[in-house]
Parts: sequence; C-alpha cells; structure tokens
Amino acid sequence: MDEAGVSNAREVLEALQHTIQRLASGPGGITRLRVRPYSATIGAPLGSMVKRMAQTKVLIARHGPLLGMAALLPPGSIVVELLPHRYDGFSSFDLFHTMSGWLGDVSHLTLAANSTDVTYTSEDDKQRYEPWTGGE
Repeated sequence: MDEAGVSNAREVLEALQHTIQRLASGPGGITRLRVRPYSATIGAPLGSMVKRMAQTKVLIARHGPLLGMAALLPPGSIVVELLPHRYDGFSSFDLFHTMSGWLGDVSHLTLAANSTDVTYTSEDDKQRYEPWTGGE
C-alpha cells in the first residue's frame, strides 16, 4: 500500500486473509503467517522500515518504489510485483525483478492484468489512463 492507494485494497486484504486461513487449516498448516498492510512514508525512520522488512516473508506490492525495499527482506522471501493494466514491465522495465535476482535468495514473481476489460474509478481516470500504451 502506498500514498497512491489501491482501489480494491479491502478485497485484496480479504483474499489474502482467506488464503492464510486455508493454508493454516490444511495438512501441516502454516500458522505463523499474518497479513499486514504496510505504507512506508517519507517521514518513517529507516530503522522502522528495516525492521518491518526483516519480518516480511512475502512482499506483495504494485510496481513502484516500495519494491526497492525488497533489498531488506530476509533470505527465502518472496516478492510479488503487481503490474498495472497495459504496463509492459516484462520487456520495457524489469528493474525490480533484476534487483531480486541480485539478492540471490529472494524469489520474484510478476503478475500482470491479462484482460482488456478495465473499470475506471472515475471519468478523469478513464480520460487519463485509457490512451496509455504498454510502455507507459
């Protein structure tokens, strides 16, 4: 989560909570995972950010500066990068995937919208984003 917001943040958190519950109830259930939204602000102390990332095993974030904090994740962590609609991150700008590779022990997954069916939250957003090309 960050200052730009996520339009369906509640639904994302509910889906993650549901997934954790299913993992915990299955054979050999994983019970130590918790879902916590995190929003690093400019005024946050560096020590606070380092501590939060050191406690993170799976970082799910939309493409943006928060993914740079993956460098602070513990070994064996997973980064899930969410690409926005029409963003061609696979070929035009693969910074965070490359960075995770440099760490050597942090896995990186990239998820992109595979549908052209987009619902805009406002007419202003539609006018602004609809004409964007993949590279933008």
